[in-house]
Amino acid sequence: MSLEQRFRSHRQIAAQTQPECPEICPAIYSPVCVEALINGKLVRCLFGNSCQLGVSSCRHGINWCKQNEEKCKRSSPTCSQYR
Repeated sequence: MSLEQRFRSHRQIAAQTQPECPEICPAIYSPVCVEALINGKLVRCLFGNSCQLGVSSCRHGINWCKQNEEKCKRSSPTCSQYR
């Protein structure tokens, strides 16, 4: 199964389309592991909470797919640019 087919079969978290993205998130640690195909490459990131994930989706227009936290023991090197 190709990466594209794999992503189509997972539940995606749709990018939020808002004129302005949130700037502040609560300082509550409730980790969320996600991955997405970005420019044809698999990017896996662990966000501190769902608010931070939402900000990333909004700012970068990324449809993240939620994953088991175990998959995010090693985030992608490019993950920091999407936080």
